[in-house]
Amino acid sequence: MLKLAVFVALLGVTDGIQDINDITDHSDTWVVIVGASRFWYNYRHESNVLAIYKTVKQLGVPDSRIILMISEGFACNPRNIYPGRVYSTSDLDTAIDVYGDDVEVDYRGYEVTPENFIRLLTGRHDSSVPRSKRLLSDENSNVFLYMTGHGGEGFLKFQDSEIISSEELGDSVTQMAQRGRFKEMLTMFDTCHAESLCDGLVADSIICMTSAHRKEDSYAIDRSTRMGLYMIDAWTDRILGFTDGMSPESDKTLMELFDYANHSYITRSHPQLHYSKNMEERVKTAKITDFLGNRLAMKLLPKVPKMSLEKRAVNDGSGGGGDSNNNGGWIKSVGDGVQQQEQEQQPAADRTNALVAAALVAAGLASTVYSVVV
Repeated sequence: MLKLAVFVALLGVTDGIQDINDITDHSDTWVVIVGASRFWYNYRHESNVLAIYKTVKQLGVPDSRIILMISEGFACNPRNIYPGRVYSTSDLDTAIDVYGDDVEVDYRGYEVTPENFIRLLTGRHDSSVPRSKRLLSDENSNVFLYMTGHGGEGFLKFQDSEIISSEELGDSVTQMAQRGRFKEMLTMFDTCHAESLCDGLVADSIICMTSAHRKEDSYAIDRSTRMGLYMIDAWTDRILGFTDGMSPESDKTLMELFDYANHSYITRSHPQLHYSKNMEERVKTAKITDFLGNRLAMKLLPKVPKMSLEKRAVNDGSGGGGDSNNNGGWIKSVGDGVQQQEQEQQPAADRTNALVAAALVAAGLASTVYSVVV
């Protein structure tokens, strides 16, 4: 009987949870970050992805919803004069190590292939692939995809030995849409001829931002004489400059970000913006944190007014009579009066509210419980 009472009490709690979609328009945010290059002279591509990774974490996206793919561990490269560290600026005396000690790499080295990337997007994994290497988004999720490396018109190189074409990328995203794996998607491509990667993205609800026109190269910036190479790509550096210090509650929009990053004097190329027809109005108001951050707020409300739990005597084999239609001994009753039984149960319900809130936060359904009303 006690277990049944707890079960019904939990039902009462879920009646009081405000629909997350009413607050954020999507249930959660998933991020896929891909550094497709290897070899030392491509150091900047790893600093690109690690800096983006740090940014989305600072904006509230947990590691459990970030898939990080890095082709080579530049932090441990013997040419690195700062072993175990990766920097995104040449001012190494004051720079922040973007590798740090809290990076969770999901695919590394030769695991970073077009095949594994396509399987990640479409969810077509071998059964041996752990959940930590899967994109577990659904039809209510927003997905942010960032890719950097060397590209040509209509393709992106992986490991300097394989490519993924714009058609293959577009087909994978179309499958995601058909299988209900995102609500809205933002893609960012920082590579030469980046605009051409948008060509295959024909599904609805997609925004595509790129570092360069389809006929242009994309350029690096900030050369370090100590390291003997460029530290970061110019367009990604502009993205990071705009989002630096931003909070998960920021109202800054994607259009503001694009306009800031669209600075050909700095980038030497011409960033491009494409979007699906159904996103024509949405792109004007979409917030950066709808894709790069976690704006989720979960609010526990009081139980439905004038609803109480009342214990009724029933014929359950323990003696006494009662309502023959009630098999469980507990029913929901609606009325103007507050039952004494409900008053006795309220402290337990309060504890249940707190337990459910903690469980939802732990499960990643909400980053913060902003208010619990009891």
